[in-house]
Amino acid sequence: MNQLKVRCPSCEKLYQVDFASIMSTSPYFQCVSCPTTFTFDFPPTDSLKIVSRRVLPESEITTPVAMQVCSRCGHQSEKTLKECPACQVIFSKLEGLPQDPSLRAQPSLVRRWKEILSDFDNSRLHEEFVEACRRLDALAYATAQYKELNQLQGGDPICEQKLKLIEELAHKKLRPSSSVPSRMKKSEVLSAKVTSDVKLGPLWLRCLLAAPVLIGVLFVLIGLTGFAPRNMFGAGMAMTFLSLGLVAAVKGRLSLQDFVEMK
Repeated sequence: MNQLKVRCPSCEKLYQVDFASIMSTSPYFQCVSCPTTFTFDFPPTDSLKIVSRRVLPESEITTPVAMQVCSRCGHQSEKTLKECPACQVIFSKLEGLPQDPSLRAQPSLVRRWKEILSDFDNSRLHEEFVEACRRLDALAYATAQYKELNQLQGGDPICEQKLKLIEELAHKKLRPSSSVPSRMKKSEVLSAKVTSDVKLGPLWLRCLLAAPVLIGVLFVLIGLTGFAPRNMFGAGMAMTFLSLGLVAAVKGRLSLQDFVEMK
């Protein structure tokens, strides 16, 4: 038997191939009935059952796309992109940042840490670094950096001191404030403070505040009787409202306690 029978894997067209014409262990054939290029292993393990397979053209060969992870938000995108599609940060500005987005590391913090490594005994650099991490809510980044350095050095007093300080700052941040109820609105707090600070003035002050109001009310009543000029009514109304407005402007609020002692 000097020939092999092989079929096109796409259209199943049968071909007979001479052994002498095969010069490779993976010969390539172009089907005449369809645009498929196919091949098979030669010599075959079973010449009666030859399994052919399609050869993909170069245009259909897909290469794996290199991916990158944004160290700020954790979004995956193609490495060819210069900007993160999720948080719009420029990747070049994130070079040197840790890949864990939960650390909330910022380029400014990375620069500060590099300054610490170049002058590790400078206490001012350590204080500025920890304070910057606290402001940017990145104490986790500071903890990770000091822990890693402490392990590399086999225990360092400065690292242990800063780790203890960071832990205290983290607990202080999580501790709720006891002075103001958490659900009380800011306006309610201010109102309560103003009310508690307001004290009833002396009798002469209350009389001084009440006098223009009483006179204005008296003018209004006289003007309503009809025995006085009509402008008496308008003057009384004006004096009453001006007096009440002056009290509200000076004290910041208007209360009956400004005029009458309430028990």
